[in-house]
Amino acid sequence: MLTDFDYTLLPENYTLCLHDACPRAKECLRRAIAEGVPAAHTSIRVFSPAAARQMAVAGCMYFRPIRKVRYARGIETVLKQFEKLPYREARMARATLYGFFGRNMFYRIRHGERFVFPEEQEKIAALFRRLGLKEEPQFDEYIERYDLR
Repeated sequence: MLTDFDYTLLPENYTLCLHDACPRAKECLRRAIAEGVPAAHTSIRVFSPAAARQMAVAGCMYFRPIRKVRYARGIETVLKQFEKLPYREARMARATLYGFFGRNMFYRIRHGERFVFPEEQEKIAALFRRLGLKEEPQFDEYIERYDLR
């Protein structure tokens, strides 16, 4: 059971697992979350017992390890770092970042409505290296949370 998990952050459609006999139950995030669901959550979404038994034997494709990751929130600081570049390169860098995410997602990320995942942070760091920026990208805020993806 996870004692530091915030159940208010659990998406309604996130499927949990109640299969005790699974060989990976002790290291599965879905199982650990299911063990500690508070009484305030009167209903949860779970795998059917038959499906859970079958997945445990075949190798569960829904398995999630119990681990926290560092998410970033907001990219205003990253955009300010681009200002150290010559104007044309700064515009190209911003356009590249815009292209990574697409219009809607770019603005949601920019305003902190959606986190920047670790693999996306690495993609942005690679862009910094390609542009010749010696520093690492600095995001507006960093948050550690369990990886529910």
